Amino acid sequence: GEYTFRSDSFTLYSRSELDELAAILKGRLYKGILPDSLVLWGYRMYIKEISREQWNGMGQHGQIRMKFMGYGPVRIHTDNENHTVTVYRINDSI
Repeated sequence: GEYTFRSDSFTLYSRSELDELAAILKGRLYKGILPDSLVLWGYRMYIKEISREQWNGMGQHGQIRMKFMGYGPVRIHTDNENHTVTVYRINDSI
């Protein structure tokens, strides 16, 4: 029963994580060309590292999640006009 889903930039370890990502990206899962493969078609996702000061200055900008794809905490901002999702995470070295 364990699942592993890989992309070029991240790995998910359960189907529930994949379904959560599909919902965040307003996407749909399709069967891939290769056996046991899936394609997630949805909004383009950007992961952006910001300083703690920038994070604190964002106010109500974005939905806060304590854990997301191995990161935590993050703010997730959805731009429906441009079909993008930006995930902001704190980088204390900035």
